Amino acid sequence: MGKLWRKGMAAFIAATIVSGALAGCGGSGNSGQKDTADNSQTSAGQESAAENAAGDSVIDFDAEPYEVVMEVLNLGQDYPDLEEIEDAINEIALKEINCTLKIQPIHIADHATKLSLAAAGGDKYDLVYTGTTTSLSSLVNDGVLLPLDELAAERAPEYLEKAGDLIEAGKVNGQLYTLPAELYPAATTALIYNADLAAEFGIEMPETISSWADLEPIAQTLKDNGIYLMTAGDGSVGDILGTFDRISNFGGDYNYGVLMGDDTTEIINYYESQEFADFCKTMKDWRDKGYIPSDSLTSGENAQDVFSIGKSFLQQIKYTPGDAVTNQNKYSFASEYILTQDPSITTEWAIQYAWGICITSEQPERAMDMLNLIYTNGDVANLLMRGLEGKEYEKVSDHIIKMPDGVDSSNIGYSINFLRAGDTMQIYQWEPETEEFYDKLQEFNESAAKSSIFGYAFDASSVSTQLASVTNVVAEYRPSLLTGSVEDVDAAIGEFNEKLEGAGIQDIIDANQSQLDEWLAANQ
Repeated sequence: MGKLWRKGMAAFIAATIVSGALAGCGGSGNSGQKDTADNSQTSAGQESAAENAAGDSVIDFDAEPYEVVMEVLNLGQDYPDLEEIEDAINEIALKEINCTLKIQPIHIADHATKLSLAAAGGDKYDLVYTGTTTSLSSLVNDGVLLPLDELAAERAPEYLEKAGDLIEAGKVNGQLYTLPAELYPAATTALIYNADLAAEFGIEMPETISSWADLEPIAQTLKDNGIYLMTAGDGSVGDILGTFDRISNFGGDYNYGVLMGDDTTEIINYYESQEFADFCKTMKDWRDKGYIPSDSLTSGENAQDVFSIGKSFLQQIKYTPGDAVTNQNKYSFASEYILTQDPSITTEWAIQYAWGICITSEQPERAMDMLNLIYTNGDVANLLMRGLEGKEYEKVSDHIIKMPDGVDSSNIGYSINFLRAGDTMQIYQWEPETEEFYDKLQEFNESAAKSSIFGYAFDASSVSTQLASVTNVVAEYRPSLLTGSVEDVDAAIGEFNEKLEGAGIQDIIDANQSQLDEWLAANQ
């Protein structure tokens, strides 16, 4: 990655702690012109969302109001102002679409399990997060999601227009199952670190980091002060593996095979790669030296929780410019970032935050009405993303906000962790951002390279038996390898790959390769 680009981005991040990404994704229906939050305020004479979207005939205002249950992922915190926020949203939603919204917070660590249990048990969920903790393909194959083509076309045409060709990322076998939560999904990978600890211990972070070895010089200083350099948590999440290497894993958490880099179409088993072996050996070395927790397999603490309470110094994240302020409001300490790759637009990132409608929705057409309202009405979007004016924020200027005096991350009544909802062009931005945010946003967006296989999604239904076996093998071996909890890394990786081969990972890779080749032939 070019040093000049990195320096420019460092200055950009410092000056523009922003929210959202990609206003200019080809054909996305948003030219980047500001559709600001003020302009979206509901007022007398303004057309309702129902009229704008689908016409008076679609919304039945004589029917009983329908409660749309929407899950919101967090880190387990309580939201004292949640009921008041729901009331404010529902005052608008009842008038516009004859629905109410029920926000259901779920700890991100529990999400995959709760979603599958809810779908199997028939528990009512309407709007559910897809891709963040579970792959789209697995959710489709497990029958968790409803197809959305007709629903979206009839009930959410404005949302579809704004999403443009981003909807291609939410299709499996040509059928639409999920819609992008971020209309501007350009992103990169980064390391977020605790700037307060860096200042306290006199740690000067390098301008660029290109490998885990670059962090060795600060690890001992942190250890001497009782702080871990980082942690992979319990090793169940593989995102950390792509910190420095461009890896396309097709949303399958490495179980579908991967593409390494931007210039290849050959799918390989990542667990046989030198990159995987090198990472596991680094974690083994760091565990032995006390740089990472020795008990992370059994402590029950995930990486995000360990970082948020100041027990670890840094963690790997997916980064979009708006995450800087979001995280600053979330943590009790100052945080800063070092980007580890250039920004890009990939299928995985386009649907990492995405909305689906659960099979247990009692009235999916009205759930879609709610989605369309969220993405067309700035009042609703700001309530979801920012909370209540006067409680969670106060205005600095037309579109810039700050926390009220006496309010911080420790006592705020509502905050977001993983929520992505609404059109960023309608959402207020936190200080120290300025009114120039939207122009800067587009500059970041235009710097992002779009993946050559954007829109490709692997349908794993033909190898579901093998996938179940591979998933079990990965769950058995990967956590101990990612946390450095094996005595002989080479031997453990060898045994791991023997088990993967026996479980049928090559069958999965072959099926994925065949589908990708067909897709490339049809789309290039």
